[in-house]
Amino acid sequence: MVKDTLPGYVVEIWFGLLGPAGMPADVVAKLNDAVGKALALPELQSRFSSFGVVATHSTPKRLADLIADEVPRWTRVVREAGIKAD
Repeated sequence: MVKDTLPGYVVEIWFGLLGPAGMPADVVAKLNDAVGKALALPELQSRFSSFGVVATHSTPKRLADLIADEVPRWTRVVREAGIKAD
């Protein structure tokens, strides 16, 4: 995760792998396991590191919790800044 700081904010850049709603739990577990194994490969870690990225493995619940925290935070930022889509 790459971090930068703005006054009053902590900004974390993150990526997650998402699937369709209702994906069977066994499929989610299998994909999560495969991603975890890939992220553990030294050559992949080295490649991420060359970009200044620390790639970490997580769980589907942790990603869901992160998204649930991020959406309201950035919705407020967009609203307070008056940002509009073109």
